[in-house]
Amino acid sequence: MSTPTHTVISPAEINTDNLSVPAQSILSRSLLENDKLKWMLFQFAEGQELSEHTASMPAIINILDGSFDCKIGEETLIAQPGTLIYMEPNTPHSLKAKKTASFYLMLLK
Repeated sequence: MSTPTHTVISPAEINTDNLSVPAQSILSRSLLENDKLKWMLFQFAEGQELSEHTASMPAIINILDGSFDCKIGEETLIAQPGTLIYMEPNTPHSLKAKKTASFYLMLLK
């Protein structure tokens, strides 16, 4: 049996239209994981946050909808749809949803 050379994930599998996140909740879903990448979808209810933490590997955040107050290292910003954030390993960061919002997280192994 040969090793797959690619993975296709349809828009229906990752649709974030009409987000329905329970109040005071953060939902996460793994979309793909292999020896090179872990790709997840996070959905936050308004006001929910991840306190400051780090990742042991490079990470990319892509804001899909809504907006987040972010702190990346010493920089603070408002991340809106289309914002891409790349972080080196062990970069301290935190996020707080200003309203119901979602993002992709890609951890590069």
